Amino acid sequence: MMHDRELRAKKLRRAAEDEAAARWSADCGTVSLEDAQRLLHELRVHQIELEMQNEELRRTQLDLDTSRARYFDLYELAPVGYLTLNQDGVILEANLRASTLLGVPRAALVRQRLTDFVEASHQDLYYLHSKRAVDADGPCVCELLMKRPSGELFWVRLAETVVRADPGGTLTRNVTLSDLSQERALSARLAQADRLASMSILAAGVSHELNNPLTYVLFNLDSVAAELPMLVKDLESCARGSAPLTAGGGAPSSACAPHLAALADQLAQIEEAAAGAHRIQEITRGLGLFSRVEREKVVSADLNESLRSVLRLAANQVKNVATLVEELGVVPPILAPEGKLAQVALNLLLNAVQAITTGSVETNRITVRSWAEGERACFEIADTGCGIPSENLELVFEPFFTTKGPERGTGLGLAIARSLVREFGGDLRLQSTQGKGTSIKVWFPFAAQTLSPAPESVAAATRGRILVVDDEKWVAVATQRLLSSAHDVVIVTSAAEAQALLSADAGFDLILCDLMMTPMSGIELHAWLELNRPSLSRKLVFITGGVFTPRVLDYLEESRVLCIEKPFDRADLLRQVALCIAAPENCRV
Repeated sequence: MMHDRELRAKKLRRAAEDEAAARWSADCGTVSLEDAQRLLHELRVHQIELEMQNEELRRTQLDLDTSRARYFDLYELAPVGYLTLNQDGVILEANLRASTLLGVPRAALVRQRLTDFVEASHQDLYYLHSKRAVDADGPCVCELLMKRPSGELFWVRLAETVVRADPGGTLTRNVTLSDLSQERALSARLAQADRLASMSILAAGVSHELNNPLTYVLFNLDSVAAELPMLVKDLESCARGSAPLTAGGGAPSSACAPHLAALADQLAQIEEAAAGAHRIQEITRGLGLFSRVEREKVVSADLNESLRSVLRLAANQVKNVATLVEELGVVPPILAPEGKLAQVALNLLLNAVQAITTGSVETNRITVRSWAEGERACFEIADTGCGIPSENLELVFEPFFTTKGPERGTGLGLAIARSLVREFGGDLRLQSTQGKGTSIKVWFPFAAQTLSPAPESVAAATRGRILVVDDEKWVAVATQRLLSSAHDVVIVTSAAEAQALLSADAGFDLILCDLMMTPMSGIELHAWLELNRPSLSRKLVFITGGVFTPRVLDYLEESRVLCIEKPFDRADLLRQVALCIAAPENCRV
C-alpha cells in the first residue's frame, strides 16, 4: 500500500514539473525583487493551504475506512441474516450471516429464490406472510421452517419490509433472518413443562370420564358374554320343540317369548356398551390431539373440531365450577398445527376454570365462542371469574409470572399460548376487569387457497384384496369383519407371517399393517418390502393406536406412509381404503 502511494506521488511530481515548464518557460530575470517576494509569499500560503487540504483529505479517508470497517461489522458480521429481494422474491444481496444460515456460498445465493429454502409444509404460510407484507406499513414478521440444500431443517424468525421506489413502481423487499434453533429448543422444553402441568390437572378428570363409560361397557359386555350362550341354547331347544316359534297371528309362542325378550334385553345392553365405547373413543382422540405438538406439520385445521376436543377433555373441570356456554359459529379452515391449536385452547380454558374461585355452578359462566371476521377465524374464551388487576395486565404474558402459587401453575400457559398462536400467523388479545372476569380473543388467518384439496370420497369403490397385519388377533379379526363386506381380506398376526406370505403371494391391492408390533415391527416390514417388494411397499398403510417414539416419528416423516388411527370409524376406514386401492399415491401423506 505504501509503495503504491510513493509511486503515485512521484508520477504526480513529474507531471507537475512538466506542466510548470510548459506554462512558465519565459525568462525570469525580468521579475522584480518585490514581485518575487510577493510570489514567494503566495507560494508559501498556497503550500499551507495544500497541507491543510491534504490533512483534511487524510482525515476523511480515515473516517471512510472506519465507516467501511463499521459497515463490515454491522452488515457482514451481523448476528442476523440480511437479504434484499426483488418483487418476485429473487435474492439480490445477502450478508455473510444469511449465507451461513442458508448453507450456500454468498456468490451462489444471489439470483436464487428465497422460497427455494422454505420447507414444503410451510410454503403456504410464507405465501400468506408475503401477501401481508406488501400491504403492511411496517415490518411483517413470521416464524418459518426452512431447509438447507443438505436437507437440514431449521427455524427462523423472518421480518420483511417492502419498499416502493415510487407509487405504482417496482418493489424491493428487505428481509432479516434470525436463527431460532436455541430459542426453539428452550421453548420446546418450556412447552413440555407446561403440558405436563396441564396434563396433571386433567388426569383426575380424564380418569373419571373414562371410568364412567368403562363401568357400563364392561358390565354389559360381561353380561352378554355370560348369558348369550345360554340364551342361544334355550332358543335352539325351543325351536326343536313341538311348539312353533310363532303362534297363529305371528306372536311368539309362550315357550319362546321369555327367551326372545331376554335376547332383546341383551341387544339393548350391547347398544349401551357401544355408546360407552364411543365416548371413550372421543376422549382418547382428544388426548391424542393434545399430545401431537412436536414435529407437527402446518395443515388446514378445523378450529371448531379442535375446540370441541378440548371441551370434551376438560369437561369434568368445567362442570364442577361453572356453566359452559358453547357458541361455535361457521368458521372456514385455518392454517395451523392441530396439536398446538389444541394446546392453546386447553391452556386458555384451564386458566378460565382456575379464575373462578367463588359463586355457584349455576351463576358462574365460561363462554367459548368462534366466528369468522374478515379474512380471519376467531375464537374467544370468557369467564366470570376474579379478573386480573390492572397492574398485572402487562405481566401475564411473561414466562413464569403467576398469581396462583406454584401448586396451581407454572406461569407458562399464557406465554406459550401467545408464542404458539403467533408462530402460525395469528395473535391474541386479553381484556380483564378485576372482580368481573376475563376474556381472551384469539385469531388466525384463513388457510390459503393454494393448499392441496383433500381427495374426494370414492362413490363406487373397486373390490380389492387386502392383507391385514396385526399382532393383536382380535383387532385383526375385527378389521376383517369390518372390511369383508366390500373387500376380500386376509389376516396374519405377525410381521414374520406377512413376510412369508408376501414372498409367495404378491397379489394384494393394499396392506394394512400395525405400526408397533413385536418382535418385528411394522416399520421393519415396510423396510423389507422396500428392498424385496418395492411395488407392494407403495401399497402399505400403517394402522396405529397413536403411541409414537422419536424413532417412529423420524421414520414416518421420511417415508410419508399414511397412518390410520385406531379405533376405526367404519365409514372413514372404508373411504380411505377405497381411495388407496383406487390410487396407490393416496397411501402417502
